[in-house]
Amino acid sequence: MAPIYNTGDGFDTYQLAFEFGYTYESQNLSALAAGFLGEEDYQFTAQAVCWPFKWSRGRMGLGAKYNFTYFQDLSITNNLLAGFWVETQPVSWFCLKVNTVSLCKLRTIFAIKDDNPVLVNNTLGFDVSLHFYPISWFEFYTAIQTHELFRYNLLGSPALCLGSVFHLSSLQEFGAEAKVRYTDFFTNSAMYDSCEFAFRIRWFF
Repeated sequence: MAPIYNTGDGFDTYQLAFEFGYTYESQNLSALAAGFLGEEDYQFTAQAVCWPFKWSRGRMGLGAKYNFTYFQDLSITNNLLAGFWVETQPVSWFCLKVNTVSLCKLRTIFAIKDDNPVLVNNTLGFDVSLHFYPISWFEFYTAIQTHELFRYNLLGSPALCLGSVFHLSSLQEFGAEAKVRYTDFFTNSAMYDSCEFAFRIRWFF
């Protein structure tokens, strides 16, 4: 679970928010279910990845993700994603994780729903993260993400992420994360959107 603070400079309707979820991990399957509570922003995300391809230092999987977003008095959005997940750890202190997806966004905007009941956008997306483990109880990572757990913009609006994780014990860890978000990032008119900060606590059982 995590409390979140957003600077509120961009398109997000919240400044303070809270997310919570459950993740299941095994050799052949990863799955999660998570919720998000913000100011006039309520979301649910579910994801499942099957890992049929494995080698000594990594694995590749096929997966799908669904996100439901309700912006109070504004819109309802269904985000449907499917794609490939790859994880490889060539050395003990470094891991690369890559996710490429196809995204279908179905959005109903209440103000125009009589004329346009559903707006449809199709795009591609990716999430590339580098994880470093300098010592056994500490991890830090950096990432570029066009889609996040609770944010599904079109391809040109990614987030740049930097985070750290402290493994307090085999049953608990604490993390801090900062993100800078942009719009039109891959053009000459890239614009800053907002910053977001989160503190995460995880329990394992």
